[in-house]
Amino acid sequence: MHDLVHDLAISLLGDKILDQSKQGNAASGNRYCYALLSDCSKPLESCMASPAGLSALRFLDCQGTELHGSAFEAAGSLRVLDLSECSIQMLPDSVGRLKQLRYLNAPRIRARMVPECIATLSNLRYLSLRGSCAMLALPELIGGMEGLVHLDLSGCLGIKELSKSFGNLLSLEHLDFSDCKNVTGLSQCLARFTKLQHLNLSNCTNIEDLPIAVGSVKELLYLNLSNSSCLLNLSHSLKGPELLGSLTKLRYLKLSMEKLRGELWLPEVLGSLTGLEYLDLSHNKNMSHLPKSFRNLCNLVHLDLSHCSVLRGLPAVLDGLTKLQYLDLSGLRRYWALMGLQEVFGTLSELRHLNLRGSIKYVGLVYSLPDELKDLLERIFTLTNLEYLNLGDNDMELIPETLGNLRKLHTLDLSYCRFLQRLPASIPDSLKFLYTMECPMLDRCTPPQYGSISRIPFQLTYENSAHLKISRLEKAMSAQVARTIKLVEKTDIIQLKLEWTRGAKRFVDDAEILRELEPPYSILEFSLEGYNSVSFPPWVTRLNDYLPGLIEVEMSDLPSCNNLPPLGQLPNLTYLYIRRMNSIKKIGMDLYGGARAFP
Repeated sequence: MHDLVHDLAISLLGDKILDQSKQGNAASGNRYCYALLSDCSKPLESCMASPAGLSALRFLDCQGTELHGSAFEAAGSLRVLDLSECSIQMLPDSVGRLKQLRYLNAPRIRARMVPECIATLSNLRYLSLRGSCAMLALPELIGGMEGLVHLDLSGCLGIKELSKSFGNLLSLEHLDFSDCKNVTGLSQCLARFTKLQHLNLSNCTNIEDLPIAVGSVKELLYLNLSNSSCLLNLSHSLKGPELLGSLTKLRYLKLSMEKLRGELWLPEVLGSLTGLEYLDLSHNKNMSHLPKSFRNLCNLVHLDLSHCSVLRGLPAVLDGLTKLQYLDLSGLRRYWALMGLQEVFGTLSELRHLNLRGSIKYVGLVYSLPDELKDLLERIFTLTNLEYLNLGDNDMELIPETLGNLRKLHTLDLSYCRFLQRLPASIPDSLKFLYTMECPMLDRCTPPQYGSISRIPFQLTYENSAHLKISRLEKAMSAQVARTIKLVEKTDIIQLKLEWTRGAKRFVDDAEILRELEPPYSILEFSLEGYNSVSFPPWVTRLNDYLPGLIEVEMSDLPSCNNLPPLGQLPNLTYLYIRRMNSIKKIGMDLYGGARAFP
């Protein structure tokens, strides 16, 4: 908790709040109403004298600590229970006795079932079981929680069928099934959820035709169908236009197709969503045009057209979108896609974030930057509200001195600009992060008023939104630095590489850093390189619980490791690469992990 917020809470609640994360704030004989505890491995009575009167309980920084069966049992009056920072093998049955509970946050449960008694918590309004990859089904009588407003089941990969009672959750306003790849039967329920405002079905690959069902949910403000099988059905269904046209209250719409093949066809009725503020159409690689009515979306603040590599008519698309603050045109791969944008950019004075990575490509067609693109760059440097600018992986030789106009710019990415020769002398003082990796022709004499090229201890590199590489981990001065990344929350990532520089000086044991880099359940490809500790933290030794969807694992340059994690228990593993692990003398049961290895 932020110190200012904590101090305010203390001033308002006085001695009614117990915060064990604050030094000197130990439990006394007080009857606390609210508790922030730092140890979930023991009964609640051992942490405080009178737990029966607690209204809210949260455990802090317990990611590596197993939840005790009696960690909250004695607090029978709880209304709020937050276990989001605990390691939960199984949710205790005692949760069913918390009859006044209104909020339960219990993510990443590793058991195959949750207690059926959860369904008896009739006062529950908020329930999050996100990331519970092993869970096979919801309680049969979950429909009895008729007051439930918020339900987050994202990343519950094992759920296949919904119980008949699920359709009785008529009070739902927020429903998240993202990454529930196997779930079926949702279409039959959705039409009844007329109060829904937030619906996330991204990466649901077994969803039936949705237009009629979703079209009935007219209160929707947020809709995410990215990489969902129903997205292609939306394009081909006669009800597709009717669906979009009925959702007039939408503010957030995400229709990315990074993992799907096919063409998304957007009807003219899209232009009737005039309240839309966020629109993601990224990775629609076969989408050649947008409807003429697109210019009616004059309230757009965030627009993502990245990797729409055959999209034409960008000037007409962007004309009139004067409220844009975030614009992603990365990965277009053809310089002519940007032609004509210089005049439009002159009207986008509110832009804060602009990404043109990999879109200014011209070598092989011409031998110098076309004048029109030079004009475009000059126009970009008149956008004085820009805070983030990505020009990486492009073919510019020089950056104009007018870069100095961007006095609010804090991040400039020029990485992988293979022809970039020099930086301008006018780099603004506001700049905090300047990325110039893999610029072989760049004069490394940085301007004296700027100094070092990067001020972060290690490097986070996104090849795209789903591929993340974290390198130079040996530069971390403490494990806490790694924790600040909050990697486990980055559920859009499917490919992750963690890399230490072999032979480099360490400030912290590699195992301590790796412990804090627990990845999200969404990872399909995982690479570990240069790790120098002998053993692994718990999440690596139990990859089948934490990352059951893994298809590919690579481990290389691990000189001290003498035992392998039980990779044989990963049900979907297809590719395994083990290289330069000199302390491994034999391959045995440590790799297999038990019976039915490498199914």
